[in-house]
Amino acid sequence: VNNPTNYIFLSSKALERDLLSFQEEVTNLMLGSEEETIKYFEDNFNKFQRSLSNILEGGERIRTIVQDLRSFSRLDEAEKKQANVSEILDSSLRIVKTQYNRDIKINTKYLVNRAIECYPAQLGQVFLNVLINACQAILQKQKNTKDIYAGKIYITLQADSHELKTIIEDNGCGMSDEVRTQIFEPFFTTKLVGQGTGLGMSISYGIIQKHNGQITVESEVDKGTVVIISLPLIN
Repeated sequence: VNNPTNYIFLSSKALERDLLSFQEEVTNLMLGSEEETIKYFEDNFNKFQRSLSNILEGGERIRTIVQDLRSFSRLDEAEKKQANVSEILDSSLRIVKTQYNRDIKINTKYLVNRAIECYPAQLGQVFLNVLINACQAILQKQKNTKDIYAGKIYITLQADSHELKTIIEDNGCGMSDEVRTQIFEPFFTTKLVGQGTGLGMSISYGIIQKHNGQITVESEVDKGTVVIISLPLIN
């Protein structure tokens, strides 16, 4: 997929350069022409440039999808070992906070400090996907509401005798039951074109299944979402 995509991308960039050069030549030739004629050419050049921008944006979107698919195909490469889930969460949080710390308050409550048998990098990818989705849901609600609105995410780590639960709750825009039932389907996304590939939660579901765990989602429109990730403890 990457090979033909790169061909399209590079050819489009070359075409964009040629178009700009041609536009400059035509503009010089039309000096002194009637305003209506000049406007006709300007409108058409703008239309061509918009079409090229759409092609380039589509190429970038394909690249992103391929990268996510490659990540999914490499799930077996990481080494399985004992790791502390709170440390994996903290690592994921540090990445999220570099982009969303100013707009959203994140609260953590680790009630246990237990190690589990897992693939740490993959588990970190799950937490990262869920946290980014929560942040984006909050930002979407901030756009939709007219009132002063404080975005918050609550992360709770708790355990019983046989499993460790990570609960990630946000007060974002939430989702309908129809959307909630589709979020683990590959390529399903509610985000605008170019803002999401629809693979994040599908990949996350596969990773948790691989860990013999469960991931469940509860949500209500305009109220927020709760994601519960349950993982078996070491006997």
